Amino acid sequence: MDYAAFGDVLVFDTTYRTNQYKKPFVILAGVSNHFMTIIFGCALLPDETMETYTWVLEMLMEAVDGQRPISVVTDGDRTMHQAIERVIPNSRHRLCSWHLEKNASTNAHIPEFTNDFAQLMLKKYKIVEFDSAWARMVKQYKLENNNWVLEIHRKRDKWAEAYLRGHMFAGMRSTQCVEGMNAYFNMFLEQKVRLYEFVAQYDKALARMRVNEAEAESKTENSFPILTTPLRSLEKHAAELFTRKIFSMFRREISKEGKLFVMERVELEDRRTYHFGEYKAPTSTWTVEYFLADIIIKCCCLKFESFGIPCCHMVAVMKSEQLMCIPPSCVLKRWTRYGRSGYQQPSLTQISSTLTQTARFGILSSCFSEMSYYASHTNNDFEEAREMAFQITLKMKKHLAMRTKYNIEVGDKNIAPKLCGVGDLNVVKTKGNPGGTSSMGKPPKLMRCGYCRYGAQTHEVMV
Repeated sequence: MDYAAFGDVLVFDTTYRTNQYKKPFVILAGVSNHFMTIIFGCALLPDETMETYTWVLEMLMEAVDGQRPISVVTDGDRTMHQAIERVIPNSRHRLCSWHLEKNASTNAHIPEFTNDFAQLMLKKYKIVEFDSAWARMVKQYKLENNNWVLEIHRKRDKWAEAYLRGHMFAGMRSTQCVEGMNAYFNMFLEQKVRLYEFVAQYDKALARMRVNEAEAESKTENSFPILTTPLRSLEKHAAELFTRKIFSMFRREISKEGKLFVMERVELEDRRTYHFGEYKAPTSTWTVEYFLADIIIKCCCLKFESFGIPCCHMVAVMKSEQLMCIPPSCVLKRWTRYGRSGYQQPSLTQISSTLTQTARFGILSSCFSEMSYYASHTNNDFEEAREMAFQITLKMKKHLAMRTKYNIEVGDKNIAPKLCGVGDLNVVKTKGNPGGTSSMGKPPKLMRCGYCRYGAQTHEVMV
């Protein structure tokens, strides 16, 4: 359900390894309508080859009924890029800005170049302006023959903002959101955790994430922000429409609108064209088109197409046109309070009957977790839900007891109810003394207390 609502942007990261088998742990993530990182899925992999990454993406596409993401953000791994080209070739691929900045520092060894490269990467230049700025920077630091600089320039359409403007990435420029998830999972997963423990702890980590998401949802639904800008009608409509986090971002755009002034307004047959300038920035100009018939606003900065919220230049047009509400054409559903509405959770009847007990347990946990959230808002709903949960738990407990009794009577061990799921891998027996008496016939060494140095049996009597 999360992927159906927010799967337009996919973050694919493989830098995390946390199990005693040292296997790569892949996190497939996105960003929710509360601008919080959400996990679509994860995978423990045997290796990091193109075939393995291809399998991961194919399994993801199968799980989400073939819904392809619009954009993908990765850390730049070559085999991962090849898998993306094979499975989701039409998705726009972006390289992680954080990894690029780190690589610039490693390969150029010039701190000033790294800083300028990081700034140039995010500058909203036109393509011609970017190419000129890049040439000047490379010449300034004398890196014309640096192999990494030449290679990264060939890939500029995957990292330079000038080439990525207008492509939807929902504010995701790097895989650092997943790096943050790595640190988050560290609270739950130890380096030497076993496989069956790993799955259980991973589930606990996801449960904590969903609690945080529910908290943000509750804050949006049960509180209203204080209105602070002069454009009170637009601000109020945004507060009613967007989640709290997105509303805060839009309010900053309203604040920036105060620096703009209309340089020229051109009346055409089907639209008005506005040319804006910025206070104390005479070289900065923007063109915004307002289509009267459909109330559509398009800005040359393409922030709405890239991020999904109206820019300050579009807000300036709304003010000039005396609009009291944000036009529907300037609202992206994924950022609204109703970002998840219309996407139903799969019912058990839609899911294969071959599911294990662990999978059924997970699906039911998710369903009842959502019910618990809504029922917890009032005391009456809480009491009703608790009573219903008690009754259905008692009923299911009797069913399980009856099945267990029947299976024991008929002697069918294969259908006896048991906890299915992931078991631990087999531990290879080591060579040498398996324990007990040594090969030299000597008795085992007496264990002594670390404090009093008495033997274990003597110490037990003394205590």
